[in-house]
Amino acid sequence: TLIEAGEIIENNSKVDNANKAAKAKQEQAKEKVKNAINLLRLQGEEVNAYRVAKIAGISYNTARKYTNLYI
Repeated sequence: TLIEAGEIIENNSKVDNANKAAKAKQEQAKEKVKNAINLLRLQGEEVNAYRVAKIAGISYNTARKYTNLYI
């Protein structure tokens, strides 16, 4: 049963690492969105999810996810 407990701890560690990686990816996406928004605003262009996605190099759905950053 100690082995089973060790496996559980190892699995929790894997889950923790996956969660950390997902969080880091979300933060990177937010930064990309913010940078794209700033660029569009500096150029005096319309800010919308499609344009943000194109400039940031992210999916349209990800850009939509962070609409609160530009609306």
